Amino acid sequence: MDDNRFSELILHKINASLTEAEESELQSLLSSDESYASRYRMLMEYWETKETDNSNSQRLFEQLSGKIRQQDVQEQDAKSSIFFRNRWLLVAAALLVFFVSVIVISKSGREATEYELTVNNTAINGQISAGIKKVTLADGSVIKLNRNSSLAAIRMSGNSREVTLSGEGYFDIKRDVKRPFTIHTSKMDIRVLGTSFNVCAYPKEKQQQTVLIHGSIKVTLHNKARSVYYLKPNDKLTINTSKNFESSLREPNEKVILSRLKHYEADEAPAVVETAWMSNHLVFRDETFEVLANRLEIRYGTQIVFESEEAKALRFNGTFKTESLQDVLYVLSRTGSPFTFKIRNGKVYID
Repeated sequence: MDDNRFSELILHKINASLTEAEESELQSLLSSDESYASRYRMLMEYWETKETDNSNSQRLFEQLSGKIRQQDVQEQDAKSSIFFRNRWLLVAAALLVFFVSVIVISKSGREATEYELTVNNTAINGQISAGIKKVTLADGSVIKLNRNSSLAAIRMSGNSREVTLSGEGYFDIKRDVKRPFTIHTSKMDIRVLGTSFNVCAYPKEKQQQTVLIHGSIKVTLHNKARSVYYLKPNDKLTINTSKNFESSLREPNEKVILSRLKHYEADEAPAVVETAWMSNHLVFRDETFEVLANRLEIRYGTQIVFESEEAKALRFNGTFKTESLQDVLYVLSRTGSPFTFKIRNGKVYID
């Protein structure tokens, strides 16, 4: 019996769908192989504790992952398989079916590289792909740019401050009542006096959004009505279209959604899902595979191609830290919304 079958039996056990034959098979396995028995006990201990104490679920899962990683875990040769079938990863996949989010700890870290650049009145051009970039403007405002993001047309005059954003950035703007700060994207203008907020406006995506951490902002849309919205702390404004913004900058059927920020447990403290990228975390809640694929492309720099339209509509929850793209896709493929993937010529194909 391989780890794949062991994972399936555990899934059925937790889901109360284990048949009598499978129960007998599992018990036989546990009595004949101490390594499986040990991992089974740790998993059941975690599961029972999770049922009675939700406050420490992330800490308990990390402890469980750590224990599993200490065992004799062996990976298949990457050349013969695109799946990294680690024992701890299989158990993580089983847990992911039943939890709103998971934290999967990998063997090797993949830290974001952060750069810092002080800018006076000059524009920043070009793409940023090597990690998170920190930009300090002449007025002391700080902007953190996500991967594949850029700033241009930075203007710091006597009566205004303006930048143009392509991609995603977190803005911590110094207050100056005499000089409002404006961020321009292809779909909206965001005007502030001094506050902290996040803007996501990648040209190839079908949505743009801004989320407010504290302070207040005024958002003016570039539609025919020039719609105006005023956001309060913890507000999120999302613009959805049926086409990406690169090909349709003036789509009449765009949809505007106002909602509240989402949170997740990070280092035993709540953090905002929409700004998780600044901690190099990949966090998503009830997100379609199509939207998630765009985020994975940005994070890993690998194109993802859907060969199945049905797969685009699959929805997922998850929290990842330093996993490879293959690890993330493998875990997601084991969560009850099955799909297959393969890597060919540097691209990922989803079916």
